[in-house]
Amino acid sequence: MKTPQDFISEYNGKIIDEDGAYGSQCVDGYRVFCNWAGIGAYPTGTNYADGYWYLRNDTPKSVMNFNFITNANQLQKGDWCFWAKGSSCPGSHVAMFVGYADDRNYGYFFGENQGYQNGFVGFQTVKIKLDILGAFRWKEWSDGNMKLIDGLQTVVYQNATYHVYKSYNGMKMYMLSAVGGDHALQDITEYDDDNLVIYAMGNCNYFQMGNSDYGMHYGVEVSRGDGIHSQENQFFPPNEKYIAYYQKNDEANYMRANSFYDPHVQFACSPYSVRIHKGIDINDISTAFTNKEDYVTNQTAYFRLKTGEWCIAVSESKVKPQSIVNAMKSLADIEELFIVDGGSSSQLWAWDRSSREMKKALYTGRPIPNVLCLAKPKDSDITPEPIIPTPDTPTVPDEPVVPDTPSEPDDDGKIDWKRKLSSRKFWMAVAAAISSLAVAFGHENETTQITALIMAVGSIVAYILCEGWVDVAREKGKSE
Repeated sequence: MKTPQDFISEYNGKIIDEDGAYGSQCVDGYRVFCNWAGIGAYPTGTNYADGYWYLRNDTPKSVMNFNFITNANQLQKGDWCFWAKGSSCPGSHVAMFVGYADDRNYGYFFGENQGYQNGFVGFQTVKIKLDILGAFRWKEWSDGNMKLIDGLQTVVYQNATYHVYKSYNGMKMYMLSAVGGDHALQDITEYDDDNLVIYAMGNCNYFQMGNSDYGMHYGVEVSRGDGIHSQENQFFPPNEKYIAYYQKNDEANYMRANSFYDPHVQFACSPYSVRIHKGIDINDISTAFTNKEDYVTNQTAYFRLKTGEWCIAVSESKVKPQSIVNAMKSLADIEELFIVDGGSSSQLWAWDRSSREMKKALYTGRPIPNVLCLAKPKDSDITPEPIIPTPDTPTVPDEPVVPDTPSEPDDDGKIDWKRKLSSRKFWMAVAAAISSLAVAFGHENETTQITALIMAVGSIVAYILCEGWVDVAREKGKSE
């Protein structure tokens, strides 16, 4: 199924005059979408963008392909919104809704010829007042465009870009620690575990950035490892300022670190804050760190859906902590969500199902003390990833050229006369010899007779030489 982000990614920055009239107008953006969606471009009916809305019930393509949204507070990413003449878009306007601004009287919209610049403007996302007439929601994605998909995806919310990995097929969350103790750091691409098949990993706990204690791991850290790529650690600092967030027996919970000691959990870490717990919005912030609620930087969050799957999210854009919470809540029904170290520590390395390789969705190169990963034990029932053919790999091979079946000796060394007598080469040689002899005995001219006899003998000799070459080649092939 196509998503709004697919359309945005394909056309962002392009200037397209779809109807060949008046340059790249906003209506051209909508027409481009209609062609892209397989609907087919169609006219407004009034020569203005608002004509699509005013004539919606009289236009078959509008009625057949879109649901009509009249409440500006119920928009979803991908809705095509319309402004009337004389509104905040004086000449009327049409653009795709991307997300609400912090002030919900405004939104972010993707379209053409918007942004109040001189000349015609190609596809871009801008902030516009939400004094719209209404919106069209394409029926092909009306039930799923705000839902997460399995694996790695990129989403845009309120003009900020996020990379999200959703687990599937029974993946579980584990913690891996850098090899070398409580001051060790590793590049995110160096983490591994010989007993796990890892699909995605992101940064986790804070660590000391400077002075002689550089690299010191902060907070609770219960991890696993193979001793080569990652190390098993069990840190339980008796400090009430840290949060101990953990999962045990498939149940996620948290408490203050000075009350926590359980080495038999699936993982345990110390996040910056817990924002959703058991489906309820909260904001329990660790007091071990500076309050970062107003910090605008890269963020990393882990969240668990109400259906049980864990997900990793990082913001490529610099945003406040609450922004990544809002963005993920717009995508899914969330049971648990916590935020960890951010800034240059925010990183996500994940398996890309389309390119079939691990992809640095967000990578800074900063070594980090530990990671949370989505993985399966190697001895589990792992569903293989689908093989996606590349353009250079034909899905159907060319038909092979089938040569004449060569004659060959039977296993006892005798000639296979049945095979030889069924050979096309044999009967071609016989026909050529008979034709030549007929010519020789049917003419009194001596020169003609001699020529015909030579041709008859030549065809027989050619057949004998050809069969001998085939037999030698087959014997050689059998010996090899």
